[in-house]
Amino acid sequence: MHIPFRRRYVRSVTKMFRPLQGTHGNPVFESMRVSFLKRSLVSHVAACCATNMEANQAEQSLPLEASQELCSAVPQDREKVRSAKAWANYQAFLESPGGKCPHCWLMRRHCCCEGLPKLILRLRVVVLLHHLEIGQRKASNTAKLLAHFGAELLCWGVEEHDARLLQIIDEDMEGTVVLFPSENAVQASELAPERAAPVRPVRQVLVLDGGWRECVRMNAWISPAVRRCIASASIYSKSR
Repeated sequence: MHIPFRRRYVRSVTKMFRPLQGTHGNPVFESMRVSFLKRSLVSHVAACCATNMEANQAEQSLPLEASQELCSAVPQDREKVRSAKAWANYQAFLESPGGKCPHCWLMRRHCCCEGLPKLILRLRVVVLLHHLEIGQRKASNTAKLLAHFGAELLCWGVEEHDARLLQIIDEDMEGTVVLFPSENAVQASELAPERAAPVRPVRQVLVLDGGWRECVRMNAWISPAVRRCIASASIYSKSR
């Protein structure tokens, strides 16, 4: 609970007790007022903390043991703990997906895998997923469909996956681009091999999958020496 809100809360409750406060400085009423304020604030803070904890656990789908591990972890390690737990839960989902398709994450009666074309990407594509995307497994997520065409899925924050991604970048940094709209990002059309100006050929693409804040953090984690590119709608309109 933020301090400004707490002050407004105290102010509103104090206003309720103004008639008692002005009762000739009666110490009994004053003690009742202070005691009520303390109990109200403690109850409200406890309720807010409990609500946030329940929402966090529901979002991450973590068991009680994982929640205890998060509480004991230092702040910089909590992201890795969440990522590891989300990936473990994802592996369990792949083994027993229930009523969902393990590939497109849709309900089996709405599975779209059969309708996808059988293609293989010419470039090497690596999808770096945030643990929230893995944990929620929403059907609206489209980046995971790239795995159908040969892309590799990695979860940011998992130690083995981070090492794997760094290895991929180190093997061919000159031919790697990150799909992210940074300030120095170039249009994808400028990287096409048929361009008149000589450019370094692109051989592998890193796709960041997550909310905007999560993608900003993942992009900052990747070396700035790797080129960034952006694919705008104007590119597609010109190519038609």
